[in-house]
Amino acid sequence: MEPSTQVMKESVDLEGATPDQLMAAFDQFLAELTTEQLTRARDVFAERVQNDELMCRMYESFRGPDDARHNCLGCNFNNMTAQVQKYLNLCVKNPGHFTLEETYSVLVLLLNGLWERIADVFELIALPEQYRVRHFAIFVRLRRWANFFKHPRAFGWLVHHPIYTLQGSEHHAWFVQSGNILEIDDEFVKRFYAPDRPKGLASQFKGKENQVVVSLPDLDTVMPAVCSALAKFVEVVLENPVYREILDERSTLVDYITASEQDDSPTSPA
Repeated sequence: MEPSTQVMKESVDLEGATPDQLMAAFDQFLAELTTEQLTRARDVFAERVQNDELMCRMYESFRGPDDARHNCLGCNFNNMTAQVQKYLNLCVKNPGHFTLEETYSVLVLLLNGLWERIADVFELIALPEQYRVRHFAIFVRLRRWANFFKHPRAFGWLVHHPIYTLQGSEHHAWFVQSGNILEIDDEFVKRFYAPDRPKGLASQFKGKENQVVVSLPDLDTVMPAVCSALAKFVEVVLENPVYREILDERSTLVDYITASEQDDSPTSPA
């Protein structure tokens, strides 16, 4: 039994609990579950990305034997992954400080920022769309959730006190088992929050304004997939000679150290 499940079982007698006791128990359970998943997400991201200096491999590969060449890709992407790591660390060190909604909205926006930069590189090297879909589906999935949080549209002015939960958890099962709810899940955001979203979102909430459950992807699935996609991105950049040449020409500053020294010299123009 998961530790959070044990908390739920021991916190209240579900059969004889009042509505307020039930909601308090559900909230406590979700807080415990969120902290557990965040801790594992932090650890896997640290192990496979940040502590492993995954993004820095691009800098190391492009700089050359004399260190005179400076490629900005590694540094810029490492700054982005460092932000993700710092945010995960913050959440784990302050359990319960952020709600699940708050935690997830900031996290997917940070990850979508990474994807925006990756997609720009793919446009530059003309990476085939089919390859992107096959190897970077997790970022496409999270982009839709980022759109949901950034541009909620009718959700933001029609829905009253939605319940946020994590897909596949007991917490999720408790709130969707009745069937008398509107569930916002991956299929829902794929339909209404993709770039080619159709009309009709507002009509989805008619009669369900206070019966909405937002089912977020569980982090135990998301974070390993994100790490694998980031590793694939570095592989694409470094191992394909054509892509590597394009990026080397566009993002490497030759004689970087010499140029920096000249910029810092007393005779250089202000």
